[in-house]
Amino acid sequence: MFGKLNGKDKGGNGKEFAPVNCSVCNDQGSVYEASNAAGEKIISCPSCGDGNEIEDQPGGELTMGEYLVGLDFNPGGKPEVTAVKTDTAAVMDGLHEFMLSQMEEGGNDAAGRCAAVALSKYEEACMWAVKAYTKPPFGV
Repeated sequence: MFGKLNGKDKGGNGKEFAPVNCSVCNDQGSVYEASNAAGEKIISCPSCGDGNEIEDQPGGELTMGEYLVGLDFNPGGKPEVTAVKTDTAAVMDGLHEFMLSQMEEGGNDAAGRCAAVALSKYEEACMWAVKAYTKPPFGV
């Protein structure tokens, strides 16, 4: 219901979930698993506070790589777009896991930074590849 865990713990705030819309303030951003005063698990929206229900979102089970490339967005239904996004997402998922491992204590900050830059470059390359597959000829 709340999306795939992205693997990063936000300390006392609990686990961060994939971006979804808050049903109260409609803010799209990271929501967190937390506990209320009674010790019950709730979902917290950083914009408007704890305890808000979060609406189900299409594609809530996306991996980080799939989310970054927009795997669930292909209005033209082109198989080439799906293929390039799927392949890019797989590489990005590995880089994302590596980056998170380097952010832990004792990790290599420089390697984590390089992985973060690589994620951005892969995201950009995927965007350009999708544009190449979907760009109509000039004047059409």
